[in-house]
Amino acid sequence: MSRYEVGSDSPTTGIVVLLAVAKLLANIKESKLIFKSGISNIMFAFLNGESFDYIGSSNMVYNMMNSSFPSNVILSDGKVQDTANKEEDQHDWPKIGLESLKFVIELDQLSFKEPGPQLYAHVDTEFDRNDLVTNLKDMARKHNVAFGNVTKKERGLPPASLQSILKKKRDVPGILISNFDEQYSNKYYHGPYDRFSTLNEYDPSKGENQKIV
Repeated sequence: MSRYEVGSDSPTTGIVVLLAVAKLLANIKESKLIFKSGISNIMFAFLNGESFDYIGSSNMVYNMMNSSFPSNVILSDGKVQDTANKEEDQHDWPKIGLESLKFVIELDQLSFKEPGPQLYAHVDTEFDRNDLVTNLKDMARKHNVAFGNVTKKERGLPPASLQSILKKKRDVPGILISNFDEQYSNKYYHGPYDRFSTLNEYDPSKGENQKIV
């Protein structure tokens, strides 16, 4: 990863963590270990264009509401094949709608800032699944990851892809994990200067044993 990577804090740190989680779960599956009962399917989503009025998440929600997520089958004549009433073959994904979402965990900028390290779990004002937040914090504590308490829950969610989902289905439980409480810790958030050299977080001469690589 280049030290001139734009988005070194957001979104790169969230992408790296999501990839690491996916790899960990894949390794568990390949090792034939058994997941605890109650584990459902997990969907990993990478959304593009969120800085431009949430075009990635809003397009995903639109497709979910129109039975065309994750994709439709396009025929040679340009028409969309209706797969709703036919048996899906091994190359087709089953359609996923908003009603399929049991809960959503969104990863924002995750690099640890001083004083820290500490993360925060942001939720919507109508969020009522405190058990999810409690379980998240308990598991994090077992792995020496500290979660701080959000100062004002009634403030609601900061800018997040979750907003697109909640606009259409408000009762979907969602948690945004980030490294800030009341204000961004990265003053270059979603900007062209969000890179290692500007944030002074990375020195290529020191190798890989640094906070952010």
